[in-house]
Amino acid sequence: MHKRKKITIIAIVIATLMLCGWTAYATTSSSETTSTSIQGKLAVLTADSITLHTNTGDQTVPLASSVWVFMNDEKAQLSDLHSGDEIEVILNNKKQAAYVKGSSETASTSEPTQPVSPAPSESPAPVPVSGPATVAPSSSASPSSSPTKVDNKPEASPPGKRSDLKDVDVSVDGQHFNFHLKQSKGAHGSQYDLSIQSPHAGRIHLTGSQAQAWISKLLGSIDLSAPNAREILSQQLAKQYNLEAGKLNVHLNVHADDNEEDKEDNKSDDKKDDKKDDKKPQKDKNNDKKPGNNNKQD
Repeated sequence: MHKRKKITIIAIVIATLMLCGWTAYATTSSSETTSTSIQGKLAVLTADSITLHTNTGDQTVPLASSVWVFMNDEKAQLSDLHSGDEIEVILNNKKQAAYVKGSSETASTSEPTQPVSPAPSESPAPVPVSGPATVAPSSSASPSSSPTKVDNKPEASPPGKRSDLKDVDVSVDGQHFNFHLKQSKGAHGSQYDLSIQSPHAGRIHLTGSQAQAWISKLLGSIDLSAPNAREILSQQLAKQYNLEAGKLNVHLNVHADDNEEDKEDNKSDDKKDDKKDDKKPQKDKNNDKKPGNNNKQD
């Protein structure tokens, strides 16, 4: 009887472990799948769906109950989207459009036309040709304002000091909201992983350059190595997702890059060496001129 009880207990334990292991594997495997994205031009936008014209044809995707829209590098609404805009749609775990990033052609074409307009107004100035060619440089100085706009366009790695950090692990939860960001530097460069779970937009999981771009847009220029980074991060996410910053739990682990630390150490060592050199007593040249201080031996 005792042997049968032991066998049944062992069988129950094994079955329970197998069941728990299978459910854990299923949940982790589903959570690790990256979200799919669709890129194309906006064709049709309704109250509950969005249609994009892609290289493979038109694709219609249902909208999530809450959609996060970013238009021309600024927070926007669905009503700001127009047909013909370049759109990137991120699908959540329910295959719904939860995040939309767009750029309009009108905004891109209007920028280069602005510096062109003042040029013809200054063209009548070179009429007095009799004098030296001092009037011409005044017109050449005006185009110098156009290159300054080009510097603002490139959006490379996340701004601030995040690109100088070696390892970053950020977790934010509260009010049915979960945010997890992981950045690590290896032999092949920086690797990014981003997952967001919001009550109305569902869950998305991004990796690589796609995660890097959305991290830059969501967090802006927050310095995660700053002492008040947790407070600023909670305020930024609360602003983006209409949450209460005081009810968000922020867990932040940041490790600086070893190369950056070595540079700082080298700088401090150089400063110490400079101070030592300054403290060394200088040889008094007047001592050589004093009698009885002749270095020559008789």
